[in-house]
Amino acid sequence: MSILNNLITRSHGPEGELSWELDAVIRFRATTGRVFVPPGGSNRRVRFKRLDAICRRLRDTPSLRPTGELIAILLGLCPIGVGTVAALDAPANAPQDVPEFRLDATPLLEIGREGHPAFQFASITGVRLFADGRVVVSDAGAREIRLFGSDGAHLITLGGPGGGPGEFQSLDGLWTAGEEVIGAWDAESQRITTFSANPLDASAQTQRVQTPVNSGLPSPPQAFLGVFSNGDVLLASLAFGDPLGPNPVADRWFLGRFRSDGSFRELLGELRGMHRLQGFPLPFSPLPRVAVAGDSVFVADGYEARISLLVPQRVLSSEHLMLPPRVESPNIADTWESLEAALEKEGGSIFLERMNDISPPESFPEVGGMLPAKKSTGRRNGTLWVRRYDPFVDSVWLGDVLLRPSAGGEWTIFDADGNVTASLRVPDTFIPMHVAGDRLAGVVIDTLGVERVAIYSLESVAGR
Repeated sequence: MSILNNLITRSHGPEGELSWELDAVIRFRATTGRVFVPPGGSNRRVRFKRLDAICRRLRDTPSLRPTGELIAILLGLCPIGVGTVAALDAPANAPQDVPEFRLDATPLLEIGREGHPAFQFASITGVRLFADGRVVVSDAGAREIRLFGSDGAHLITLGGPGGGPGEFQSLDGLWTAGEEVIGAWDAESQRITTFSANPLDASAQTQRVQTPVNSGLPSPPQAFLGVFSNGDVLLASLAFGDPLGPNPVADRWFLGRFRSDGSFRELLGELRGMHRLQGFPLPFSPLPRVAVAGDSVFVADGYEARISLLVPQRVLSSEHLMLPPRVESPNIADTWESLEAALEKEGGSIFLERMNDISPPESFPEVGGMLPAKKSTGRRNGTLWVRRYDPFVDSVWLGDVLLRPSAGGEWTIFDADGNVTASLRVPDTFIPMHVAGDRLAGVVIDTLGVERVAIYSLESVAGR
């Protein structure tokens, strides 16, 4: 296929002939999958609005199944989710009617108020719940971990800035093990620290991570991804592409399993990472999402709506989950305009300059976050919560999405057998961080940017 001009017409069996009028000088370059307007062409915003209407027409007409040359065109033009025509069909594990969860209007517990330093937070990057209701909070800004009782009373503060035992140069991961151990990852110091959750004996053990030359990891680990049932920690080591090349290049994430004493256990796998152009992250780049549930590792590279089960020796199992198709695809022109407005509001001048040098994306990632449920049952060791990517809030230019997910969003809930069992729409001011039975813990951010911890009860409502 070379160049396509104004009109594309293809046969579609009993539906007869379907014609789509593309913007007058839009052309498709099959070798790169890019759409471009030659000099003197039409307005970019109009072009993308028309393109979105074309893709929407395809999506809303299930009986139309493109074939031949048109498949390649649609894969390059339409943000329809997974990069295959199979994405037009609902996956087997996506029932048409599933129950909805909702959050109670009033939280079970809120932690955060003026007047006492223990209740003031600079940047909450982790919230965890013990079975007895105690709450653990990591504040990356203060480099502290704080333990609160089930009634919200402050029990003890752990850590603090520094390089000594039990101190942090950075606070990049939080977890609990059993009912009496709190763990933390310090990427700057390359250390794992575990604390006793007993306020009367809050001892700390700090271990430096050991990365053997033959580990397969290209660099010291950086990102915390989860903790296994035996206390092992999953960390990611990142390898970056050519920073001087003319084309976008994806990072590579290497997943390493480490024991709680810092020793390296095994290399679990490799994922495609963020797209960069000359070292600069692209605004709507996919990001790997990983969740450790018991002894199972679920991974999504963000490029597809597929979530796979990772097994050792760098192999992805044939078992996988699939997000249901989007009800409505985001409008590319609207999201590009929204990003520009958000950057102007936040003073992101360096990003605004970059927007002049790049084009809007042709599609968006599918997976915007994953959370394992603490409850453990069945072959896959519990349920999995998956957040649909929302380009209006999930751009890598709008926050540190590696440390915590974005607020709000649509979550799909999978059971232990991999079936979609429920959905939840989270309020736009709430960031979920931990699922424990029928409780959901996370961070609420008010209009002034003040952060506080909130714990909600989940209610099941009638199916849609």
